[in-house]
Amino acid sequence: MPMANENSFPCASSPAPHHFEHISFAVCPRDAVTEDGVAYVEAQVLPLLGGRPLVGRDNPVVFDAASVLGHGIRDTEFWPFTCSCGVPECVGQNEPIAMKVDDTVVMWFVSEEGIASRSADMVEGLTGPCELRFQRTQYESALEDLKQTLLQLEQDRRLPVAFFPGKLYAHNLVDTVSERIERAAERFAQRDREAQERLELFGDLLPLEVHVTFSNRARFSFSVENLAWLYAGRHDVERPQSELDEVLQETVAVFKRDRGAIIAAARSLPYSALADVTWLITRGVDNWEELAVLEAEELEPLWPEAVLEIVGPLPNGT
Repeated sequence: MPMANENSFPCASSPAPHHFEHISFAVCPRDAVTEDGVAYVEAQVLPLLGGRPLVGRDNPVVFDAASVLGHGIRDTEFWPFTCSCGVPECVGQNEPIAMKVDDTVVMWFVSEEGIASRSADMVEGLTGPCELRFQRTQYESALEDLKQTLLQLEQDRRLPVAFFPGKLYAHNLVDTVSERIERAAERFAQRDREAQERLELFGDLLPLEVHVTFSNRARFSFSVENLAWLYAGRHDVERPQSELDEVLQETVAVFKRDRGAIIAAARSLPYSALADVTWLITRGVDNWEELAVLEAEELEPLWPEAVLEIVGPLPNGT
């Protein structure tokens, strides 16, 4: 993790119960033009803790105001910090921030990686792991002030206002500020519903992975969840979705009862069927720098002799 300097925020892992951070937002507008020549206002939003910026204007890590406003105040996981392209992993933000709320308090739980750019020194940011505690009324007020500032900017400039990361084209600016926030809220609510459905279906299978070691020392892994989807749907893609859902439920039930069935299901598939959901494991592999990301056809002949193992908490706590 990048080292913090005097501009970063070292954060106590367990703040005093009555200690609250004061959050606010600065909006920095500038004139801009999309890739296809449409004028708009780029409104960079800087989050402030006690008046000090968490990330500054020149930091590769940017604050995604649309995400924060869209999530509102509720128990969730989200990425308020991301890359200018919109992909958090580009700037080392691999873990979401968990937000927990009650009637009086909003808390952000920041992972060990903290909030920082991939640089030798953290120019601005937040060291982790830690908790940030906000008074709910103050947090609500800060979000409302941010929303009203963006709405006023839109009204004053009479141009589309962009307050979200990503390379922009004219079609990205169709929504007004209010519509953008509403769409973000709908998208995140749908994501949370789908996450709950996944949890109800897969349960303790969700954290499990199958690790694959080939005879050439290449090591890959894939999630048991992805394996279940592939295995359940591999026979007949023409079948109705209701039938595929039923097969998936049956497959998951078998996986939960017998972890040996997980390995057997993986073995029954050609490696080419799994290739799109595998990723290279580099940790713990000698000279992994020399390993190329091999094409499926190169690994297919090695698949029958590959060593498979399940990694993670075992189903049903066993």
